[in-house]
Amino acid sequence: MKFFNLIFTITTAMTLSLVGCGEDVDPTPNPTPNPNPPGPDPTELTFDVEIKDVTKARVFFDVTPSSSDAEYMTMVYDAAFVDSFSKDEYLVGAIYEDITEFANTKGLTLKEYLAENAERGVITDGVASGLAVSTDYCLVVFGVDVESIVFDVDGEDNDYAFTSAISRNHFTTQDAPVSDATFD
Repeated sequence: MKFFNLIFTITTAMTLSLVGCGEDVDPTPNPTPNPNPPGPDPTELTFDVEIKDVTKARVFFDVTPSSSDAEYMTMVYDAAFVDSFSKDEYLVGAIYEDITEFANTKGLTLKEYLAENAERGVITDGVASGLAVSTDYCLVVFGVDVESIVFDVDGEDNDYAFTSAISRNHFTTQDAPVSDATFD
């Protein structure tokens, strides 16, 4: 019982010492709301994407960025994969992880790969091939800032810099033709 009283006394003393510290002398004031909140940034990078034609194994497209000197990536992914991400940041992170793995097989870092492969200007008659028949895909387009990608102490890319919202453009490849041919 004496042990219990000692523990109770110590616990009470510690609690009172924390509670009895008092209030801040100079509390931080509540923020004042901005009467004119900023609207959307008029210089935000956007993309006009047109899916021109879809075959059994290819998609043909045009991409026009709102800024002709902007760097951006265009990639085709399975639509279910793209749609599984609720935020652009998560999708870009997954895409950059894929690119990093591929770049590493070529002896490049993510930053080096993006510097060599980022698109600039208008893409006319772009083609993505090697697609599966009767499959839902998404042409993903987003701005990149190669210089903003930073590295941690191990030299690994860890900041997924992108400069626009992701443009998600869904399409479905054509069905394989069914033949009426018979063999005797």
